Amino acid sequence: MPILAALLRRCPLWAALATLGVLANPPGASGDPATVDIVAHDGLALGATLWGAAAPGPGILLLHQCNRDRRSWDPLAQPLADAGFHVLTLDFRGFGDSRNAQAWDFETQSAELLPAFDDDVDRALEFLQSLPDVDGERIGVLGASCGGSMALLLALRHPEVRSVGFLSSSASWIRPTDLDAFANTEGVAFLGIAAEGDATAANMARQIFEASDSPRSRLILYKGERHGVPLFDQDPNLVDAIVAWFRAGL
Repeated sequence: MPILAALLRRCPLWAALATLGVLANPPGASGDPATVDIVAHDGLALGATLWGAAAPGPGILLLHQCNRDRRSWDPLAQPLADAGFHVLTLDFRGFGDSRNAQAWDFETQSAELLPAFDDDVDRALEFLQSLPDVDGERIGVLGASCGGSMALLLALRHPEVRSVGFLSSSASWIRPTDLDAFANTEGVAFLGIAAEGDATAANMARQIFEASDSPRSRLILYKGERHGVPLFDQDPNLVDAIVAWFRAGL
């Protein structure tokens, strides 16, 4: 154990991860992923992956859609880390590695699991902000579908979240009063992405973009009906566009 203690003293980021239980390799060079557990309020271990940047800088939280898991963000997490962001991808409870005997399948337990999502996301944000190399006041979040809705609501709860991206988000728990609140989030930039044929999602993206007072807010609409991360297959330049948008704002 003395050797381990010495390693932890020499690497503060590794030490911070160790307190939560590192399940895979610690972060090394830019983009090297580390698998971590984030403990939820009820003790559930939420699976997450941290993609460390090569130097101190902003943090970005990525939230998956509700028919995928955190691994769907791997093609974006790497370029974001290469661009200098510390990136955390999270499995919602009932997905991926965020399962136990009580939370094992979101598709059949959504009514039970959804109420805990807000707190789970808050804990993931708290973990990201606590890392020694992350500037806790320079935080962005991006989500797809239900994860985009969670990203939007996170920004209402945490004013330090200044850049919010959402792909194909139109979940029913985004209420008209929430849309009004987005119009009053002074200085927060929004990146709304959707397909025109995914009409409800496209309309929400337009509403939030038009209500925003930030000159950095941007709206990207595509032809067709693709929903969420499949839009990356439609536009090979979308990853670069998202990276550039975060770099301009964080």
